[in-house]
Amino acid sequence: MYIDYSKYILFLATTFIICIVPGPDMLYILANSIKDGAKAGVVSALGMALGMLTYTIIASTGLATCFLVSQKLFNIIQILGGIYLLWIAYNTFKDESIIKSLDTESSISLRMIFKRAFTTNLLNPKIALFYIAFLPQFTTPELGNITFQLLFLGFSFLILGLIIDSVIGILSGNLSILLIKNAFIKKYLNKISSVIYVILAIRLFYIF
Repeated sequence: MYIDYSKYILFLATTFIICIVPGPDMLYILANSIKDGAKAGVVSALGMALGMLTYTIIASTGLATCFLVSQKLFNIIQILGGIYLLWIAYNTFKDESIIKSLDTESSISLRMIFKRAFTTNLLNPKIALFYIAFLPQFTTPELGNITFQLLFLGFSFLILGLIIDSVIGILSGNLSILLIKNAFIKKYLNKISSVIYVILAIRLFYIF
């Protein structure tokens, strides 16, 4: 057994909250599904998931290599990851426009929607940085096989995110109204998400 299931449940709960916070990915899915239907939303989610797959493997195996080379190096990366999470929290808290108007450009093919979603995520190295900051705090080195633990957590994040994004694509009509017109979400959801990032950062520091 290489997974601490109590940590894993906490990981899934935290991941769920992070995935439902509106951001560029969600807005891209909403925009395409509103314009071109649920299928376009699901295709968008699949494209983003494929892009994230690359960073899941890179970040997870890279962290595992650092752990095998030196526990100290692994800890340093964790500290830097905590600082990065605090930076995300700060920028999220001060962002008053996390919910923006949806793009209204003309419809494009499903193939192009997939390609754009994939390329957007593939060209976003911040995903790898987030994994580096997020995944280590849910590992348990004492259980061994840190590579398996990181990959398992990374793929769990990916799959849960894909499920949530696909559901958003399918239910885009109602969700878009909720996300765009709900005053509470507009005003406070980014503040709530920033608090979550701060808690994650503190928890990461606490490991030491």
